Formats: sequence, structure tokens, C-alpha cells
Amino acid sequence: MKIGEGSFSATFLATTAPDQSLDFSEVAKVGFKKNHIKHATELKILRQLDGKMYFPNFVYGGESGKYTFLVTEDAGEDLEKVVKRNRDPLTNKNVVRLSHIVHTAVDYLHRKGYVHRDIQASNVLLQLRNRRVRVRLCDFGDSTEINQPAKRRSSFMRLFNRQDVPSYHQSENHCHTAILCLKLLGKMPEMTRRESIFYKSHITQFELPDLVGEHMWIKLIWLNLSACFDEKTTNFSFINTFLDAAIPDFSKESDLAYTYDGKLKLQMFSLDDY
Repeated sequence: MKIGEGSFSATFLATTAPDQSLDFSEVAKVGFKKNHIKHATELKILRQLDGKMYFPNFVYGGESGKYTFLVTEDAGEDLEKVVKRNRDPLTNKNVVRLSHIVHTAVDYLHRKGYVHRDIQASNVLLQLRNRRVRVRLCDFGDSTEINQPAKRRSSFMRLFNRQDVPSYHQSENHCHTAILCLKLLGKMPEMTRRESIFYKSHITQFELPDLVGEHMWIKLIWLNLSACFDEKTTNFSFINTFLDAAIPDFSKESDLAYTYDGKLKLQMFSLDDY
């Protein structure tokens, strides 16, 4: 059964041990062989990550005459689908928790020598396991090696952007994580894909909405990340500092709050945030 589709591949429920129970414990990502570079990159990264930290376990990878395929554990639904079930924004506490997890996953990927380049809600997987919501970062087809700056920007984007656009920097992964978290706290202005492609300003020029009180932590992280990009520094220790101080007497490492009625939902805004 197909459960997702992107520009270069489709994802299906799968199993490496078929039986009559139809227990699909894996997913298979299938693409055309003409996109073999993306496949090779993701295969290499998944093998190196080996299910560590906040990443799905790698099962198998290969190719046929026409297709490439990657099999990983089924790590659940993507955050975008889960959040769409919510009528209201998530609690500040849940967003602090998610921010800690995704920033930590991004840091770990950097230590392995890669930038992700596609941090968004559809690439964050959530799964309820043993009464806890497990979080995994996925989809490394657009990733590139940090020590190969010439490969950080796609030829497609170079075609439409000024040639002085700087190489992709680690801070940009964290900037996209901050925007992801910002979207979970409230409704953001819509921008079409065409507008985003031809939008000349860099992500660090994004105009944050007014953030005060309990959401000030995102603004503080954002301002420091923008400075990191401008100065090309990679000391992101301030992220944990601001997350630790975001909510008094609260641990960013605590479990995500959720409800479950046959479908997973993350806890929404409530008076518990104050």
C-alpha cells in the first residue's frame, strides 16, 4: 500500500518477513534509477546512522534494472499528517520538546559529516510505542557532505538565484527547524511553491511574527542562528540554553504529551502552558 509520494520517489508499507497476519513493520522507498545519486546518498547516510539517536533503522537497500529501493523500519506517521488532526496549535511544552529532538538530530547528522537540506514536518516521523511518542528524522536524498561545499546547492537553485548565494551552512538546518517549530505554535502566512523558489531573500531574512512571553525562546534561538550564518560559526550550544530556560521548572527532554483515539494527536494549546 502506498503511504506517501514525493518528487523523486514513492513510499509503501512493506515487510521482509511476509506472513498471513499482514504485519507490515517496514516501509520501502521506491524511485526511478535515473535518480540514483539521491538513492546512493540516502543509502550511505542511513547505513552510517544505523538507527542511532532520532533516525529510523535501516533494513535493506538495492536496485533493479529500472528502480532503486530503500527499506527501513516503519517509524510511524509524519508530523505534518499528525498536526493536521489538531484544531488548534500545539502546546508550548510540546513544541519545546520537539524542538529539542529535531535540533539534536540535526546536530548528530552534522557530526556525521552531512547537512540535511530538507527539514520540514513531512520528514519528521512520529510513532506511539510503549505509551511514548517516538520521533525520527528521515529523508536524506537532498543531503550533502559538509566538506564538499560545491555540492551544497543544487544546480536547479543556482539557475534561479543570484550566483553570490553562499554555500549551504549548518545553521540553515537549524533555521528550518526553528521555522518548523514556529508553524506548530500558530498559523503562518501561506507562500506558493513558485513564490518560494523565486523568493530572493535568504531564510535568515524571514520576518518572524511578534513573539513575546512564553514563545520568546524561538526568537532568541532565531536571532542567534542568523548570527551564526552571517559569521559562519557552528557553535549552537545556545539552542539548549534557551530551550532549558523556555519554561520554568520544565524539562525539554520530557515525553511528548498526546491523546489517542485510534489516531495519534499531539496535545494542543491549553491553560497548562501558563
